[in-house]
Amino acid sequence: MKKATLVILIFLCFTTFILICGCTEQNNNGGKTGKTITMTAKEFFYDQETIQELNNTTINFKSLNDGDTLVIRDTIFKISYEYIEGVINKTIVIFVWDEGNESDSMFFEFEGNITGSYFNGEQVKITVKIKRVSFSYQGVPHDMELYEEQWVDEEYFNTYRYKPLPRSCISKI
Repeated sequence: MKKATLVILIFLCFTTFILICGCTEQNNNGGKTGKTITMTAKEFFYDQETIQELNNTTINFKSLNDGDTLVIRDTIFKISYEYIEGVINKTIVIFVWDEGNESDSMFFEFEGNITGSYFNGEQVKITVKIKRVSFSYQGVPHDMELYEEQWVDEEYFNTYRYKPLPRSCISKI
């Protein structure tokens, strides 16, 4: 009886410890752990850091690392669909934080036409994973943090740059 009570007590202590301390979120990225950070488009825009040198380009996020999950929560300023058969099939979602100055903006591209599901003035969240890649573009080494969902490979980047995000990355709040 004492052994059973001791086992239950140890189990309860361990469970309480886990609940108090929290667990590290496990991302599906090869076992790397990461955190989830929520930002507005403006906060994310200012979190980006680009260092362009003659022989190297580095793009990093100040608050994010490889394996982290980024959630952008903001209001759509403008949404539009671009289509050219066999070439372009994407929706552009623009966030603006100073409506008097539309250059204070950030955009995201999504696969296909989602303009029937999302509208100007609607609050949405965009969820992506951060990925670090190193490659050569036009003979210049690049070390970049970007969205895992938009990266295909070096060859794709050299031809098309980034792939539009899947529709599953955006949802209504």
